[in-house]
Amino acid sequence: CEVNHTCTKMREKLLIYGAGGLTMQLFASLNFEFDNKFDYVIYDGINRPFKFLGKYLTYNVIPKDCNKFCLCISGTEQRQLITSELLFKGLNPIIYSAVETPEQFIKLKGNNLILQQCVIEPNVEIGFGTMINVNNNIFHGCKIGSFCEICPSCNILGDVKIGSLTFIGANTTILPKVEIGKNCIIGANSLVNKNIPDNYKAYGSPIKLISKLI
Repeated sequence: CEVNHTCTKMREKLLIYGAGGLTMQLFASLNFEFDNKFDYVIYDGINRPFKFLGKYLTYNVIPKDCNKFCLCISGTEQRQLITSELLFKGLNPIIYSAVETPEQFIKLKGNNLILQQCVIEPNVEIGFGTMINVNNNIFHGCKIGSFCEICPSCNILGDVKIGSLTFIGANTTILPKVEIGKNCIIGANSLVNKNIPDNYKAYGSPIKLISKLI
């Protein structure tokens, strides 16, 4: 590129799916290398285009020239459904992590969003489509399934296993070696000190099973 001219030939057009708080957190944590790689298109999904953060135009349709996407939305099933739709349209998911996740220690399966102020210890596996919100601690040996959502300020202690499509509410602590099944909802401020079967809603300190999910 010539001096004083911005080179855009190597930049890719990245679809940011969502225009709420998660997107604000994403833009607050972008590093230069990532920011210099992409041009952003923000999709709101509501029929009201507007300026986002005073800089980026938000669209209510997905431009055809987007080739990659980052999901900035909540909801385990919603993230799974929208991922399927975007993959069908030919877009490819990215991994975005605001914290260090070295490949030799931490295994990310793809389509992940990991926001700032998280600590992830070695030998952790995070499934495809799973989102880790701000200020989470995930200790060694944990395995988290696909399309999970970990809300802010959770402590997931060593060798915990969490099944796919499970939602962990904010300020939850999960004690070592506990196993939480698939498609579970763990309420905020819970202390998970025992295993939780598939398809259960549970909360409390200590945790109590509340109801089975259909």
